[in-house]
Amino acid sequence: MLPFVVFAVAFVVFAVSPVKTPYDSRWSIHTAASLLHGEGGSLGAYRPVLATNDFYAITTCRGEPRTIFPIGVSVLATPMVAIASLVAPSFEERLATSVPATFEKVVASFYGALAVAFFFMLVQARFGSVPIAVTSAAVLAFGTSMWSMATRALWQHGPLMLMLTVTMLLLERSKQNPKLAGFVGLPLAAAFIIRPTAAIPIAVLGCWLLIYNRRALIGTVLGGLAVAAVWFAFNIATCGSPIPDYFLPGRLDGQSTFAEALAGNLVSPARGLLVFSPVLLFAIPGFVRAVRARQDRGLALAYGLIVVLHWIAVSHFPHWWAGHSYGPRLMSDILPFLVYFVAFALAGLATLPRRSRRAAAACFGVLMLASVAVHLDGATRYAGWSWNVLPENVDAAPARLWDWRDPPFLR
Repeated sequence: MLPFVVFAVAFVVFAVSPVKTPYDSRWSIHTAASLLHGEGGSLGAYRPVLATNDFYAITTCRGEPRTIFPIGVSVLATPMVAIASLVAPSFEERLATSVPATFEKVVASFYGALAVAFFFMLVQARFGSVPIAVTSAAVLAFGTSMWSMATRALWQHGPLMLMLTVTMLLLERSKQNPKLAGFVGLPLAAAFIIRPTAAIPIAVLGCWLLIYNRRALIGTVLGGLAVAAVWFAFNIATCGSPIPDYFLPGRLDGQSTFAEALAGNLVSPARGLLVFSPVLLFAIPGFVRAVRARQDRGLALAYGLIVVLHWIAVSHFPHWWAGHSYGPRLMSDILPFLVYFVAFALAGLATLPRRSRRAAAACFGVLMLASVAVHLDGATRYAGWSWNVLPENVDAAPARLWDWRDPPFLR
């Protein structure tokens, strides 16, 4: 019952928050409708709205216009589009001339809330504590970019966090039912189809299974290959290549900005993970506590390695600030792992002396309130988003990313 309550609360808050940002994601619903009608993701039926948007993020494969972004998000959206088409027959007619920003936000809110509910189940299974699970789920839902960015439109990040959380939950539940570990290949493969940065958790968790659970590795590989085979066949049928250009490593070439990006992804006043979600500072002592415990030390180290490798990888993007966004968009993919470590820190509070426990709890409360305030601003007001273009385009003036006099959340 509690997971449903967690889902409902998160979904309602996400869905009623007014900010909508259908930027890179603007063709996700149109592509889902194309898949639903057996058109393979072709957007030829929507040329009027493509033209209105100057064919933004559109490529041509075999004479048909398609989005340049991964297909995975649209696959997840297809059931929602089917329901909308049945409820409102004019829904698909409107797609030819408009971007359904509100509908897209609702779909994103659904999958974001689902990720929060699964995360609640993960933490409750690990610690056997409802208070720790509820608090950790609240951190993920309202103290991070899940609220201010991932659920404002159908970006890749919310669905990716969902798949990673399902993977973590399967690994946790496999302690009681070892067969479940063999199914992690399915959400991991789906995560990669949603966003290529999922290659990092795939590689790290594959190595973890090789060391700690070789029996499950076979099922994981087979499940992943089954999903991959369908994806390869789809890509070959639609564009003649098994791997789309978006997945090629050539996009990671920002050597001249790498050192700046490493720092910026953590502490930039415009994009810093620890600036926008200071409550995640508790992930540091949480990680220390997790690796000190004998139980699941290897898995904790794997999760920590995923965090570090992802941070390094996205810092290789020349546009490490992720264009026009709010907060640390590129770092949002690893939020389930970071908040998982926050849960360890919360569990450790009970072991502290009374005075230290009160001080730590007060510190957590202050950092949590600050994090919620920042993401509340991004989810409910456009001022922080308009920071990207006012007084000048951040892509043309990236020095603004370090202007502490004008952080987006204080607009």
